Amino acid sequence: MSRKELYKLYWIEKKSIQEIANQLEKNYKTIFRWMKKYNIPKRTHSEAASISWLRKRGGLLPTYKNLFNLYWKKEKSMIEIGTLFHVSSTTIKRWLKGFNIPVKSISVAKSKLKVSKEKLHHLQSVKQIARQFGVTTATISNYFKKLNIPRRKVTEILYELSLKKNPREPFSDDETEKAYLLALRSGDISSRQEHRSVRVSAGTTHPAMIRLFFKVFGKYGRCIKCPVKTRGYEWFLRSTLHESFNFLVKKSQIVPENEKLFYAFLAGFSDCEGSWIVSHSHNKYIQTLFVVRNTDYKLLKQVERRLEEIGYHPELVVETKKDSRVGAWQLRATKDCFKLTVHRRDEVALLAKKLLPYSRHKEKITKMKLLLQIANETQWPEVKNKVMAIRRKIKKEVKNCIEEAKQEWHFRHLSKKG
Repeated sequence: MSRKELYKLYWIEKKSIQEIANQLEKNYKTIFRWMKKYNIPKRTHSEAASISWLRKRGGLLPTYKNLFNLYWKKEKSMIEIGTLFHVSSTTIKRWLKGFNIPVKSISVAKSKLKVSKEKLHHLQSVKQIARQFGVTTATISNYFKKLNIPRRKVTEILYELSLKKNPREPFSDDETEKAYLLALRSGDISSRQEHRSVRVSAGTTHPAMIRLFFKVFGKYGRCIKCPVKTRGYEWFLRSTLHESFNFLVKKSQIVPENEKLFYAFLAGFSDCEGSWIVSHSHNKYIQTLFVVRNTDYKLLKQVERRLEEIGYHPELVVETKKDSRVGAWQLRATKDCFKLTVHRRDEVALLAKKLLPYSRHKEKITKMKLLLQIANETQWPEVKNKVMAIRRKIKKEVKNCIEEAKQEWHFRHLSKKG
């Protein structure tokens, strides 16, 4: 290796000692010894840093000549120059001041904005407009003030971003579906207004309720489920819906008078608050009940009145008094809880037949179908196996659902700690 060849590799082609060693298949120390032998000077740290800069930025260095040509002769903005050097516009401004290169006035920058007030209304954020026209966000803000264009609020921007991420469909305006949803809202489903959206949520340990939630709200917006730990483990469900669902924000206090809409409403009430019970009476006969529990006495009273008008014989009683201890956790009741019951077997079977087309809860549908199958049976031993099989299946599904929530909750929290 001659001095001329080594000098060319190191100083002309700007290769490092290690790169030259790799090219010649020699050791780093061998190349370093040759350089000392030929008196070839080594680069300083600043020179090595400059070469590294050149390689990363395609050979473009922030010199006076380069910056002046880009900024004044080629009329590029600080943002556009920053893109070329892979730095921010603030860094470019600091370099310009360091080289005593005069900075353009705002009027010069504004001359690039050859766009009408109407068109600006349809563009995106201030940052995106600034990037499109190659000016700073401050210039765009000043231009907005000059044209008297009001700036969007942060909530509006966040709403538009959320719409792109999670599209929402408006409500279908179907009266039957609306009655069903209002009944769900009167039960397990919570709802609140969020800017121009409606957030619905629920907590459950039943897979049937999870499927119902996704089936009902999934066609209108994205549904999410996540595990939560309260006294036990369960799934928290939520969905953000179009503003046309604002009828769900407040609980319904009125039961539909139309019979079809009333059955749709009662089906929704049954799916979230109701129970279809098949048990034995005196260890020999079959007993069937339809039970709905809720703390809203006025609503249950209206349901009782409508059932009586149609021909049923319901019974409304106080089941739990305020401040009493209820449930496995012995929690204190904050309100009176009322129970509406239909006792007569023929009426329970007829009600199951009427509500079945509107119900979307798999567990309740299974029980209603069973009630219709055993409508003519009278002896408990004849239906016992079917009833107990359904109970075991539901119990197993709930147990597995809780276990899945527990495992997912621990997995997520362990991942965060890790």
